[in-house]
Amino acid sequence: SRIKFFHRHFIFGPASFVAWNVLDVAVVGAGVFDQWVMLLVSDPPPSLKAVLKVLRTLRVFRILRIIRLILEADLSWTEEPKFQSFIGAVIAFNALLMGMETD
Repeated sequence: SRIKFFHRHFIFGPASFVAWNVLDVAVVGAGVFDQWVMLLVSDPPPSLKAVLKVLRTLRVFRILRIIRLILEADLSWTEEPKFQSFIGAVIAFNALLMGMETD
């Protein structure tokens, strides 16, 4: 669906944008390949096990996608007094609740 949305910019856009797209495709492809190989081969040979281990390690890079979203997000709304009051109330409620749970 990302390819359909971004059309030509998925591969031929700005370098940083294309790099994130390639990483997404690699991570998803590794996961799909791993799942299908494990279904089709009950006892994989050692060479295939090594490839699958590398592909599973590649899945760790999914965390980078979440980090990218946090870094690119506009979090200016968290500095507004309403939000800070709400978070303060949540913290106070949690402190009261935890205080009542102690024996």
